[in-house]
Amino acid sequence: IRLLDQIDVLLSAVSSSEAEGLKRGLDSYYSKITEIISEMGLEEITVENNMKFDSKEQECVEAVHLEGYEDDTVVRLLQRGYRDKNSGKIVRCAKVSVNKV
Repeated sequence: IRLLDQIDVLLSAVSSSEAEGLKRGLDSYYSKITEIISEMGLEEITVENNMKFDSKEQECVEAVHLEGYEDDTVVRLLQRGYRDKNSGKIVRCAKVSVNKV
């Protein structure tokens, strides 16, 4: 999972057209690793902007106040979370930024 975190950081940093080949390569690598993790029985916890904050699956690591978001809703995913597909046990909570009014 920590390797996926580092690839996420790299993918976020690679945005220029000069680096498009690198981005495609990282995307491919990321897809393969997520496939392997899925085969190992893990799945990503779904997090979407503007969804209600759920402390069972998400960890608020940043509280912000933004217009257009209701209180206690996710503003941004900071780090992906994972759960065991079979037991439903949380392996790591998703780290999120939450709107506080």
